[in-house]
Order: sequence, then structure tokens, then C-alpha cells
Amino acid sequence: MSQANLNFLIPYPGGTKGQSGSSVTLDATGEEYHVVGHIMLQNGAAGGSKTISSAGGKILARFGTTTFANAGTTVRVGIGAVSTTLNPTAMSGSPAATPDVYDELFGATDTITSSTIKTITMSVGTKTITDNDLVAISFNMVSKAGADSVSVATNTDAHTVNFSRPAGSTYLTSAWARSAQIANVLIEFDDGTFGWIKHATELQPLHSSPGLALATFNNSTGTADEYGNLINFKTYSTIHGARLNYSPDNAAADFELILYSDPLGSPVAERTLTVDATQINIAAAAANAFNGMFPTAFLASPNVDYAICVRPTTTTNLTLYGYDHVPVDVLLMSGVSSDKCYAVRRLDNTGAFSDTNGGTAKSRRYFISALIGAIPDDRSASQSQIGLY
Repeated sequence: MSQANLNFLIPYPGGTKGQSGSSVTLDATGEEYHVVGHIMLQNGAAGGSKTISSAGGKILARFGTTTFANAGTTVRVGIGAVSTTLNPTAMSGSPAATPDVYDELFGATDTITSSTIKTITMSVGTKTITDNDLVAISFNMVSKAGADSVSVATNTDAHTVNFSRPAGSTYLTSAWARSAQIANVLIEFDDGTFGWIKHATELQPLHSSPGLALATFNNSTGTADEYGNLINFKTYSTIHGARLNYSPDNAAADFELILYSDPLGSPVAERTLTVDATQINIAAAAANAFNGMFPTAFLASPNVDYAICVRPTTTTNLTLYGYDHVPVDVLLMSGVSSDKCYAVRRLDNTGAFSDTNGGTAKSRRYFISALIGAIPDDRSASQSQIGLY
């Protein structure tokens, strides 16, 4: 298979870079938050259309700091068509639109727990969605009583200012406004397959809590002194380097970025980049984004395990960021399932890597990814294989 070089590099998989978490708070009757975007189905266009209804359909969303204790409070969550006239963009018929499919949550009866993912089972209506359909997912405080306040957890990209699409819109204090906040909402269809808003994964896949799964280590750490992600590519991919989001204690935190083959067997360092921390622009004890290029590119084969790892070369701590994802199927939003990319580690540059999180769920990923710069000449194949949409 021949390769077509790109004049830019793609982090693979998506959803392994930093982002800024926030929320949209609904605390008055009639307030709403909408996220509008194109839907990507788990199996792409080849999977046909999918239906979400009361026959098993669900919406999964994470909520921020929330009080939901009064029986007079009702929150409606649903999916509907997008208006062609509203400015900013929102669900057709808004405000107070009735989604095509939805469920209503009632204070003191239903539970919304702060900083957790809630699975909302649809109870009214039905909607059939085809890959690439433009939809609006809405959160509407139909009524508010007492001190109730419901926050929809959102993300914004740490490296850009705003998204034009997917788009966030709020209706607060009887006025529409654009919002840079994008909720990473997962749709589970009646048949158990998933869908999500395209490009929201450039922020993060839905994760189990706002708290980061941190690994703090140096070259003398006893449990493990090398951490990263196992990556199994869907197609031939030319790896030029790696993207790393991390926090060093200070400018003495030198490290290596290493691409391994056979990480679960007898690891071989295929490419190594040695980084002198005094030669890069870092903010000590703060989040840093580092894009590093290997001395030469490496052609990775499909359906073969590799690992992209970071290894400190001094006794100065380096903290690697990551998330735990629950349910683990939300990782499909990044274009790569949990068994094809998950956090790994090892000690003293010896032996095979192991699953960092333990067990078989493989639900943890760190913010470290391959930078790829070539795709197959068959562009239609590359779309489905590496998620170029």
C-alpha cells in the first residue's frame, strides 16, 4: 500500500491532549443549554441508520456541581432537529422546544450526582439518525424550585479559542448566547451501538470525573519509571513524533520520548527522542504541551501493538496527565477502542509493559499520542481506518 504524505501532523488517537474543563449552569425555570453538531456513528456510514427511543436508547452526559433535591424541579434532556433560523444555532422550536426523543428528570426522585456521568434512559419519542446528521442535544430546566442548580460539564480546547462547529448555545435570563463550552455527550442507540458529536473528541472523550489520573515519577521511582499508551493502528501510519501533556517539577526534568514495538512481549525501542528540559520552553509545576519529533520517521504496521512512552532521565519528577473513562465504551469517541489504546508502564527499562490501571477494562489513557504524517492513498479507506472525517 502506498502512502500519501500530509503537510501537517495528526495526533493519534484523538482525545489525548489537554483541555479546559468548565460547565454551563441552569438554575432558573426556562434556562437551556444546547450543543449542535454532526453525529458520527460507531460503525460509520457503513452501519446504516440508528434509532434512539424508549426501547433502550440512552444519553450519557457528565454533570458538574449540582443540587437536585426539590420535587418541583424538572430537567429535560433530549435530541432534536436543528433550527435554520435561530441565531445562535439551537434546537428547532427553541426555547422550550420538545425534542424528538427525550427524558425528564425530576428532583428528589431522580439523582444527578456532581462530577459524575449520568446515564439518561429515553422515555418519550423516537429519532432515527444517520452518520453525519446535524442534530441538537438539549438540556432544559423546565422548572426550578428551591435551591436546585444543575451544571452540565463541558470542555473547551486548550489550544484554540472557540469552535464554530460543534457549537454551544445557552438560553439564560431569557437571552440566547454563543458558548465555547462543548459537552461531550455520548448517545447509546436502541441496539447498543454508540454515536457522538464529531470533533468534540478533539477536546476529550467523555470521562468518569473531572479529576485527572496522574502519574508522578522520575528515573528512581520504585513502582514504575516509564509510562505511556499502548497504540494499535488500524492502517499503515508513518509516525514522526509524539505529543505529550505533562507537568515537570522544574527545568531539570529531562526525559526521553520512546516508540516501542512489541511492548507486551520483548519491547524494542524503535525511535528515541532525548529532551534536555533547559532547551525547551517549560512552565515549572504547570501544564505543558510538548510536540517532539523523532530523528527519523517510523512506518507502523496495522493491527500490531506499539507503545509511545515517556521516561525521565533524572531524579526530578515529571507528572503525566490522563483520564479514567467509565463506561469504557466512551473511548470509541476517539476513534480507537479501549483494547487498541490504553495506559501502560514498566520499571527499570526491563521486561514487558503492563496495563497501568490493572484489570481488563483498560479504561485509562494518558495525554500522550503519536504524531502521524502519512495515510494510505485510498482516502476513503483512511477515513474509516484512522478517523479522518
